[in-house]
Formats: sequence, C-alpha cells, structure tokens
Amino acid sequence: DVPAYYVPVAGSSEITYQPRLLGVARINYSDTKLKINAAADAVFLTPIKDAAIPVDWKNAQKAGFHPNTLEKNPRPDAKFGNIPPAASIPKNYAEWSKDFANWLFSNEQLTLYKNPVTGEVSSPGESEQEFKIRLGQGSRENRDELVAKLRAKYTPQYLKLQEKLKKAQSVVERENAQSKEKGIHTAVKVGGALLSAFTGRKLLSQTNLNKASTAIRGVSSSAAARKEYQQAVQAEKDLQQQLTDLQAQFDAELAAMHAKGNTADLKLESLVIKPKKTDIDVQLVTLVWAQG
Repeated sequence: DVPAYYVPVAGSSEITYQPRLLGVARINYSDTKLKINAAADAVFLTPIKDAAIPVDWKNAQKAGFHPNTLEKNPRPDAKFGNIPPAASIPKNYAEWSKDFANWLFSNEQLTLYKNPVTGEVSSPGESEQEFKIRLGQGSRENRDELVAKLRAKYTPQYLKLQEKLKKAQSVVERENAQSKEKGIHTAVKVGGALLSAFTGRKLLSQTNLNKASTAIRGVSSSAAARKEYQQAVQAEKDLQQQLTDLQAQFDAELAAMHAKGNTADLKLESLVIKPKKTDIDVQLVTLVWAQG
C-alpha cells in the first residue's frame, strides 16, 4: 500500500485530482571564503506517467506550497484521474528518491550577489533587486556621516591656505597703494639733495652728502619693497592654484563617494554556490494528488 497526500485546493469549484510525485529535500550551501553557511528547502512536483520511464525529474516544477500544508483526506465529491501502475509499487519510491537527489545535485544552486565596490555580499534568498535596495538604504544612511568626515579632512587645509592667501594679498594691496607715492617721494629727496650740493656755497658739504645718502637709502628701501611685492604676487598666484587643486581633489572624492552609493546603475557580480552530494538531505518522496 502506498501512502498518499492531497495538495491544498483553493476555492470550491469542481475538483479533479491527478497523481503527482512530490519531492522534498533540505539543501545546505557553504563557502568558507564567502563565510556562507545557509540552508534551503527544495519542494518539487513532477508527473507520474504510464510509460517505460514513469518519472523524469527534468519535468519537475516548484510545488509552491509547504509540505506541512498537505491534506490527509480528499475534498468531498472530488474526482480522480487514473493512477499509473508504477505509482502503486512501494519500492519504486526509493529509486525515485535517489533520482531526485541526483537531479538536485545537478540542477540546484545558490546564487548570491556581490557589490564590486564594497565587497558586500547578499544574504541567501535575497534577490538582486532586494540587495540593491538594501545597499541604497545603507548608502543614504552613511552618506551624511561620510560627507561630514570628508569636510573635516579638507577644512583645516583650506583655512590654512586661505590665511596665507589673505596675507599675500594684503602685501600686494599695500605695496600697490604705496609704490607710486614712494617712487615720487624718493626721487624728490635725491634730486633735492644733489641740487643743493651743486648750487650751494660748499659744493659737497657734509650736510648735503648726508641728505643725498639718506635719499639713496630710500631708493634702496623702495627696491626691497618691490622685491617683497614681487614675492607676494607670486605667493598669491601659487596659493590660488593650491586652493584650486584642493577644491578639485575634494570634488573628486565627493563624486566618488556619491558614485559608490549609487546602486541604480551598479552591476553586481553573481556568485554561484553548488551543493555537495552529502549536503542534500531528501526528506520525502511520496505520491500526492493535485488539482488538474
């Protein structure tokens, strides 16, 4: 005698049961490198035919229900299709169980998805779309914190360069304002001292020499000021370039951060884990009656 179960039927329309073979197995998937150790239930239905090969698991389809929902009794007034002779022989189920295990070994696999940017791997049973959604949520939650850290990294450098630039610009502005006045004033002093020397009673009196010497030192002082001015102009140019480079570096890191968090166009890597034969535990292979 072969035990049989009945697949739950939705609705109250006329029911005609047809024989099917149900296979239930527990499959363990493991990968030490990915640190994955997961289990999945495999529940399949396949037809039983009155043929030389009555059962071929290649025709199996996912059952779509949990084995615990199987019913022990048929629905009232249900009709039944013909049962193939092979389905009434108990020893056949042991062979079909082995065939089921081999078929699972050849066809079942666990597919995971990996973010190539962060290296994060999806959870077992998580679809590609679900994984992308989770990555996007995590990215948005961390983005503000990451941007704050990035700004904290660049702000001291930026302020330091700004302070140096401010000092250089101050020198340039001061020298620009004073250069014309200094040049005119120095020329008048030198010219006046030499004129006194040549027109006075004493051609080169000590007083006139001192006046000329003081005026000439003014010229030397003006030359030093021009040198300081030129150095300040070059420093201003260099500092502005450094600020431009710093801003470009900040923008590049910020763009990379946003690109890293953008999962819409992210191409995930597929990771396939195949089970070992010893990781396939066939729990049930039995006759069931299903609608249609």
